[in-house]
Amino acid sequence: MFTFSPQRWPTRGLTLACLGALALVLAPATAEGKPKEDKKQDETDVDFVELAALLVRDGHYDRAELTLRQVDLKAEGVDLIRYHTLSGLVFLKKQLYTQAKQSLLAALKAGQTDPVIHLQLAQANFGLQDYPGTVASLDRAGEAAKSLPAAYLMRAEAEFKQSKTAAGFAALNEGAKRFPQERALARMRLFRLVDQKLYQEAVELGRRYLEGTKEPEDFLALGDALRKSGQLSQAAELAEQGRLRFADNRELTMLLAHVQLDQQRPLAAAMLLEDLSREHPEYTVEAAELYRRASRHTRALMLNARVLDQKAKLKQRLSILIEMGSYESVAAMAPRLSRLSLLEDESVRYALAYGYFKIGDFASAEQHLRQLSSTQMFERANQLRRAMESCKERGWECT
Repeated sequence: MFTFSPQRWPTRGLTLACLGALALVLAPATAEGKPKEDKKQDETDVDFVELAALLVRDGHYDRAELTLRQVDLKAEGVDLIRYHTLSGLVFLKKQLYTQAKQSLLAALKAGQTDPVIHLQLAQANFGLQDYPGTVASLDRAGEAAKSLPAAYLMRAEAEFKQSKTAAGFAALNEGAKRFPQERALARMRLFRLVDQKLYQEAVELGRRYLEGTKEPEDFLALGDALRKSGQLSQAAELAEQGRLRFADNRELTMLLAHVQLDQQRPLAAAMLLEDLSREHPEYTVEAAELYRRASRHTRALMLNARVLDQKAKLKQRLSILIEMGSYESVAAMAPRLSRLSLLEDESVRYALAYGYFKIGDFASAEQHLRQLSSTQMFERANQLRRAMESCKERGWECT
C-alpha cells in the first residue's frame, strides 16, 4: 500500500517542551527577593531547601523532589516561598501539572511576588488544558511574559484552542514585532493561516519563511498541510522546491508522489517512486503498483521482478498479468501460488480461477471455485460459473 506519514506541524497540539524557557528557577528567599536576616532555624531544613535548589539548577528533578519531601514545613524559619516555588518548578519539569499548580499557588499565598511565578502558572494551566487560565496567568505576568517569545506562542495557542482566532493571530503578530527573528512565531502563524483556509497569504508567508529554513521538515509540513487542504498546485510547488534543496530526503519525494496521485497522475508518481526505489528497494512494490494503475504494464512487470518480498511480488504479478490479458501466464503461476500458501487468500484463488476460465480450462477453474466460501467470493464464483455455462452452450461468445 502506498503510504505517506509526514511529521505534523508542532502547533497542532503545542508541546510544552518548546516552552521550557518559562520554567525559570526562582531563588529569592523572601517575598521581596532579598535574603532573610539570620534567624534561629533548624539547619537540616535550611540544608534541604538549599540542596534542592542546587539539584534543580543541575537538572536533577527527581532527587530535588525527594529532598524537598524531607523539609519539615512546621519547623521555625522555613522559607515557605522558596520551598513552594522550587516544588512547583520540579513538578513542572516532571509534567505533573496539577501538583505544579498547587505548589505555585501556595508560593503566591506565602508571599511570592516575582512575576515569573505567573509564567510558571501559565505553563501549568496550559498543561492542564485550562486555556482561559493560561491567558489570565500570562496577563498577570505583565512585562515578564512580554520578554519571552515562548510566552507569545503559549498565548496564541491558548487563544486558538478557545476558537479565538483573532486573539491568537494578534498574539502572534505582537510577538513577531517584538522578536522579528523568532522563526517559531512565523511558523505557527503560517500553519494557522492554512487552518483558516487563508491559502494565498499562507503561501506568500511560506515562501519568505522557507527561504531561511535549514529543515526539510518545514517544506514537508507545509506541503502536506496544503495538500490535505486541497491546494494541490501549491503543495506540488513546495515539494519540488524542497526536493531541490534537500535532494536526499525521501519524505519530500513521497509527498510529491502523493500530490501527483491526488492530481490523478499515477504515471508521474510511479516515476518518482521508481527513482526512490533505486536506493531504497522497499519502494519497488509501490512503484510497480503505480505503473500498473497507470496501465504501463510492461514497466510494472519489470519493476515487479525486482521485488524482494515473494508473496507481495506474486500477488502483484498476478494482478498485472490479468490486466494484460496474459491468462496462460496466470495459469502457469498456480504451483508457485500454492507453494507460498497464497491460495489461502480467496481473492488470489478467484483470480487464478478466472485465468483458467479465460483459457478455456473450465475444470481447473471449477476446482478452485469450489474452495471459495466467503459471501463476496461465493457470489463472484456463481457469476463465473454462469459465464462458463454460457460458453459451453454458445462457445462463440467466449472467443
